[in-house]
Amino acid sequence: MRSLLDKVYVVHVTSGFEDRRKSIVSQMAKHGINFEFYLKYDIPAIKPDDIEKYFLHTHSLSNAELSCSLKHIGIHTEIVKNNHLRTLVLEDDVLLSANFSTTLDQLLARVDRIEKGCCISLGNAGNLYVEPFRRRTGQLLYEADRHRATDSYLIDYKAAKARVDYISTHKTALPTGHMFNHVDKAVGNAIYWLHPTIVQQGSQDGT
Repeated sequence: MRSLLDKVYVVHVTSGFEDRRKSIVSQMAKHGINFEFYLKYDIPAIKPDDIEKYFLHTHSLSNAELSCSLKHIGIHTEIVKNNHLRTLVLEDDVLLSANFSTTLDQLLARVDRIEKGCCISLGNAGNLYVEPFRRRTGQLLYEADRHRATDSYLIDYKAAKARVDYISTHKTALPTGHMFNHVDKAVGNAIYWLHPTIVQQGSQDGT
């Protein structure tokens, strides 16, 4: 079912964090996933025009925050440019569960049943979980009113395009996660959480 994925991007940097690169390469090979490191918009490569295009002049974001947001926006732009229907986006500090590929296949088999214009959080960033009273045996997706984070998500073409169009028009002063929460509510993108989760952030658990 992973053939239903048009693309897999991993947010990374051109140099530095070699331990993260090694971890990603190893994990992706283990799960049989073809992927591409997204390296554009490293801090030294960011131009004033890049910031002007997407961010309000009143923003107070750090260079690292600008770089992270630009990388995610850049990936969304690639999704739109290449008409990718389904794209998996990971950040380079993710730790994939042993059943990651199996659960991902199950998710992809069901994703066509939900509305277009959606983004699905795959991990447990922020220790955010679906409340026990909402869980149903055999159910993977649960509607949510915010994203867990941007470390791991599955997004479709419609949602990515709506995000790019909105940010290009309105600009933002928010860091990546808050930015997407705001934009998705504004454009009507559907937000889902996967349960059980299949991704842990290594920078969250100390790994």
